Amino acid sequence: MSTIHYIILLIVSIQIFSCDLKTCPFNQGQCVFGSCVCNKEYITVNNKNNTKCNYTKTKQKIFFYLEVIGFIGIGHIYAGRVFFGILKLIFLWFYSIFCISFVIIFNGLSVDLKQTVIFKKYLSGLFLILPLFLHGLDMYLIGFGYYKDGNNIELLFF
Repeated sequence: MSTIHYIILLIVSIQIFSCDLKTCPFNQGQCVFGSCVCNKEYITVNNKNNTKCNYTKTKQKIFFYLEVIGFIGIGHIYAGRVFFGILKLIFLWFYSIFCISFVIIFNGLSVDLKQTVIFKKYLSGLFLILPLFLHGLDMYLIGFGYYKDGNNIELLFF
């Protein structure tokens, strides 16, 4: 190889393996053998200005707890899955209005009292099963990492 080839190879290797605080931010990654290795909370996404570890991963634990406590899509909104969070909120809102209006209409009908009590218990069980099943399925999918965040990045596991 000629001297020019060595110089070109040296320039390319310096550009590839350059690692400093500008390209590898402090507390987000570490320079190891001239390359930036991201901490577990960070990942490199859309590397426009040659900065590594520029995206904070969404924490699966917070996503899970917000969805358990919130029940209405707050966890999805936290994870950047705004469409699914709003969809879940709208579904539960319309579903509750449907259940309440059905009970009001049903109470206005004149039917046998014994059949009414049995029918109400049956219907109230059915009305509770659907949202609880969907919520349980959602918890399963969040807990076992089937969802990604709004930018299609893996969640930071518990």
